[in-house]
Amino acid sequence: VEFVLTDRAEDVADYLLRLGRRAYAVDVETNAEEAWDVSDLRCIGIGHAGSPEVLVIDTRNLFKVSTTQEPDGPLCFSIELNFELEGASALFQIIKMFLLDPRFGKFGQNFQYDSIVLRRFFGVQTTPIVGDVKLAHHNLYPDEPHKLGWIAMESTEAEYWKPPRKISNALIYRDFLELVV
Repeated sequence: VEFVLTDRAEDVADYLLRLGRRAYAVDVETNAEEAWDVSDLRCIGIGHAGSPEVLVIDTRNLFKVSTTQEPDGPLCFSIELNFELEGASALFQIIKMFLLDPRFGKFGQNFQYDSIVLRRFFGVQTTPIVGDVKLAHHNLYPDEPHKLGWIAMESTEAEYWKPPRKISNALIYRDFLELVV
């Protein structure tokens, strides 16, 4: 798989036009575990099984986020587009179009989280969500960890890409063979 990093609307449009309207894997990377605590949407990854490329859209400078907090009150976020960034408006619009267009199906890994983050930053509800790997795995294997690394290692030939550790009293193994031996 080849990763293409961009912050240009033209690259996003070219990628989507080349692959056409079909289902895409979508993932966001942020700075917080809770979707409502995110103050930095770092990137959005878009990929399709029919393409050797995964488009990684760099969104670190796309938004300006400020916070306010009343005494004993919740932390409130103000998110606005960074118009000082050249091409920000065009990039924002092409991503928003992708998120809204029902002809582009979206698969995710924990899309419950991702859709909240995308709604907060882009102001739209992602549609349609055609699948969620974490939710499907949870339904099939409720007693196992549901992190993407574990699911990939368990379901494919991929090695677990994070060091073995203990999470919620569950041991995470380097690969499937380590688990079964």
